[in-house]
Amino acid sequence: SGTPSFSSTLTFSTTPEATVGSFTYQVKGISGSTVRTTNVSITVTELAPPAAPMLLSPDDGVVLDTVTPTFEWADVVASSYNLEIATDREFTHVILTKITIEPTATLSQYEALSYGTIYYWRVRGANAAGVGEWSAVRSFIAKVAAPKVLGLQIGEGTRYVNTANVQLSINAVNAVQVSFSTDGIAWSEWEEFRPTMLVELQPPDGPKSIYVRVRDAAGDVGQSVSASVILDRTPPDTKHFISGDVEKDGYLGAVVVNLVAEDLTSGVSETKYRIDNGGWNAGDVFVIVQEGKHRVEYYSTDRAGNIEPTRSFEIIIYTPEAPLPVILQYWWAVLGTASAVAVVAILVHRRLRIASRLKQIRKEKAE
Repeated sequence: SGTPSFSSTLTFSTTPEATVGSFTYQVKGISGSTVRTTNVSITVTELAPPAAPMLLSPDDGVVLDTVTPTFEWADVVASSYNLEIATDREFTHVILTKITIEPTATLSQYEALSYGTIYYWRVRGANAAGVGEWSAVRSFIAKVAAPKVLGLQIGEGTRYVNTANVQLSINAVNAVQVSFSTDGIAWSEWEEFRPTMLVELQPPDGPKSIYVRVRDAAGDVGQSVSASVILDRTPPDTKHFISGDVEKDGYLGAVVVNLVAEDLTSGVSETKYRIDNGGWNAGDVFVIVQEGKHRVEYYSTDRAGNIEPTRSFEIIIYTPEAPLPVILQYWWAVLGTASAVAVVAILVHRRLRIASRLKQIRKEKAE
């Protein structure tokens, strides 16, 4: 009796031709006159690839709060397992393959999935006999945060626009779809999210607001964000006023032209004019002094960029001739007066001579 001072290992091996079944072997140990016997039962089974594993976690169709999930499945006594993750159920776009010897696998940060994306996964085992069948397919959505609009801009970010179709620039995270509203109550249908999108503003002209909301692949909707703009599709209205001495033939001397523009929505940005097809000048008050007939053109632009159709008017300016001196205007009267004076002077002179001669004759007779 006692414990032997040695140990022995008995190895059984089979060949592919071995018969399948249960067998009992007798192992006998002899030491001198002492004999010990024990029976060993061995079951021989046919070696085959592993069965398809049953998936345990995560459940089908769940939303995970991580992009590095852990996967678990039932052990099918395989020497290794192959985990596949794809973005389609047919696994034509496999984005990750992971090999493990345990019936579980956890993705590392280098293998992190994309937020809000729907993924599909499956597993199969392998052993010396070959590769087993794939498991059933499950899906899940990787998620770590809610969708959110970080920034919203209409057009170039200006306060006014002159077209109803405006471009929106949207900066958002975790967004898969987007929806719009003009009042924050009635929303458009969900559509694919894009960083730049076209939205139509509704008439009439005036202040407009655009509300935007986004949602992720899990269907979660973020808080709406709005931006405002003033729609102005009507150009300014400019009228002209002339100050000067008007006569039947035109304006006497220089005139002052005053251009008055009005825009009720965005306001007038600039008024321009030109005279006789000359260069355009910015301004709304100017003076015309040159004689002749002139053509004046003008228009205004508002802050939304609307340009008024060019308007025009014509004006005649003249300077009257300078009056002649009085003596030249009445030369005939002056000449007539001078002639009359000369005639009178001659007559007076003659009468004086006759009177003097008569006086002399009377004196001679008296002597």
